[in-house]
Amino acid sequence: MKEGILSTPAVSAVIRKRKANGGFIMSASHNPGGPEYDWGIKFNYSSGQPAPESITDKIYGNTLSVSIWFYMNSFDHLCIASVTYLTICLLLGLLSLETLQVEVIDPVSDYLELMEDVFDFQLIKSLVSRSDYRFIFDAMHAVTGAYAQPIFVDKLGARLDSILNGVPLEDFGHGHPDPNLTYAKDLVNIMYGDNGPDFGAASDGDGDRNMILGKGFFITPSDSVAIIASQCTKGNSIFPKWPKGSRSGISVKKVAESLLLFKNDKFSENPNYSSSHWLEVLRESYGCREIIDLWRGEFWNRAVLAWLSIIAYQNKDKKSGEKLVSVADVAKEHWAIYGRNFFSRYDYE
Repeated sequence: MKEGILSTPAVSAVIRKRKANGGFIMSASHNPGGPEYDWGIKFNYSSGQPAPESITDKIYGNTLSVSIWFYMNSFDHLCIASVTYLTICLLLGLLSLETLQVEVIDPVSDYLELMEDVFDFQLIKSLVSRSDYRFIFDAMHAVTGAYAQPIFVDKLGARLDSILNGVPLEDFGHGHPDPNLTYAKDLVNIMYGDNGPDFGAASDGDGDRNMILGKGFFITPSDSVAIIASQCTKGNSIFPKWPKGSRSGISVKKVAESLLLFKNDKFSENPNYSSSHWLEVLRESYGCREIIDLWRGEFWNRAVLAWLSIIAYQNKDKKSGEKLVSVADVAKEHWAIYGRNFFSRYDYE
């Protein structure tokens, strides 16, 4: 991909759209990254999902019988700064064995096409482009910086200065792109400052988790799960395609249970995705994760877009000068219906 940038959710979308056998991801996730810090290799198979042990065990087994391998001494002559095709010649000593053609793809286009299919961009644009609405997104110098301008500015009409730390850096600018109140302090200070923006969000290193803030208001991951699930299961025009259940990590179990029991809907901590129609909006660590609907083969990401859709729908008939429904208003309305849950999480870092 161009410049070597592709978010983890976009990898899944690209694999499925292009019917690839799989894809390798070199990622530091939300850890401090770069040559001197952390990074690792992930493998997603043809469904776009992380490869299960049944596949990785076979891969490992095959490595035990490898007797020869090819490698390149230098990648300096390979230019991935633009979308193009590259030809690589495989050599064994002085013998040319085979040539490979490598396509350098645009990291945004496939993913953006999928997001436009899942979300109503005109609805979101009606909110984000308002002169009386302020939006800010902190990419934390991580992979989502490559997507921020094409999606939020070019497509949705946000101002260019709405993007904070939008240049992806291999060491994340010496930061720690874990979207929480500690590591996303720049965004938190802006949102809680005088005359703060109406909506703020941050994303982690590889783009599969996020944090949502309103003006002087923080949405906990558990509330974010429940609120998105609640809006999805309404089956209204906020989301063109909506799932029928919810999955969550243990820290949000009670929130999701209370929501879905109230709505007489399904709940599972660990559902069987292959036989159900499920929504996942939280991963095992901090922050709201992607929304996945594998039953229909769709990959929804960006709870940020889900939240913007919810707020935009609430304000679609509001004229300039009228009081707008805020992030805090949506959360408080949710608490009034379903109640509010509290929990404590302790990270020893």
